[in-house]
Amino acid sequence: MSLELDITGIMECMAEDLEESTSKAKKLYVNTDTNDPDPSKMSPAQFKKLFSKDPTIGARNEGKYIQWMAKLFTQGRVKNYRMFNILKEFDDLVNKNKIERKNINDYDSLEDVAEVVHTAQAAVSEGLRTRKERMAKDALIKRGGWVQKAYHYVNRSFFDHPSLTVWTPKKGMEDDPMYITLDMIQNVHDRMAAEEIGKKWKNFIIDTDIFNHIKEDDKDVLVTDKAVAVKLRTEEEAKFYGRNPMYDPNDTSQGNSSVWCIAWDSVKDGRKSLWNEYTAGGDSADRWDVFYAILPKNIEDVPKRKYAKIMIQATKQRKRVLWDFNDAPLSGSESDMILKKWGFEWDGEDEKLEDTDDE
Repeated sequence: MSLELDITGIMECMAEDLEESTSKAKKLYVNTDTNDPDPSKMSPAQFKKLFSKDPTIGARNEGKYIQWMAKLFTQGRVKNYRMFNILKEFDDLVNKNKIERKNINDYDSLEDVAEVVHTAQAAVSEGLRTRKERMAKDALIKRGGWVQKAYHYVNRSFFDHPSLTVWTPKKGMEDDPMYITLDMIQNVHDRMAAEEIGKKWKNFIIDTDIFNHIKEDDKDVLVTDKAVAVKLRTEEEAKFYGRNPMYDPNDTSQGNSSVWCIAWDSVKDGRKSLWNEYTAGGDSADRWDVFYAILPKNIEDVPKRKYAKIMIQATKQRKRVLWDFNDAPLSGSESDMILKKWGFEWDGEDEKLEDTDDE
């Protein structure tokens, strides 16, 4: 038997099933004798209109609801054809295996069908919401609690977004059931913050990985219980210790690869590093500025994101300037507060940077 004959046979069987279902419905519920009208039956025109409301007519050629529909109609329990629109939703849910009682004949009324449809839809909606919240939570964890980056990460990953420079939702993406809004990400973040684990949750991360590259016995490294201070001796060290902890080299939307102007990378950031202008290449530390990177060990000890990484600058005039994560200067009171909080004491003299843990 050829494939063509096989398909033809299948189509003929489907047509026979449809014809049989339709014929039975017509025989039971349609008045075909115009000389002897039966008030308990419907007219052929009414049947034709009702027939068009069966969602299984056409695409699957089943007509499996028409007999049940005709029965309700002739019993006077349905006066509006539009009421049968609920059957399309019922059929969709049946095909997705979301409804336990799949046989339409188990239902006595459209109201019963509507109730089971709405219950199933609520369950589907709750399952979708739960899945999206789990994805949002995972994205927040991967992005250290940063709401905006989690929003970009989860949607760009799910929809395979092509742009790495400027992230905007694709056309129609907001209408997709799997699209996760920024408000949802923020809501998940806020609830995580209220949970037990959330007592440590903040909308930024600290660069803990960097401690794997620090030798605490180095003479230019100062360690306290709260933080580590590293004297920056070269431009490469400035770039490394000044790196942006959220930086992804494959994602240009992440911002500068480095935090401070002395650590900018002319290739990655498109901005000239000011290291040599401040330090003369680091060869004349007695004449030029000296820099320390102060790195907090635990996010609990970081009051705000701008303190996630601090740089101390000892100027040529032996003045102390502290620069925050955003490369903005801290006030004198802020500088005193953060140094004291992290166990350092320093008046601007390079050789006077000391830890106060033992005091």
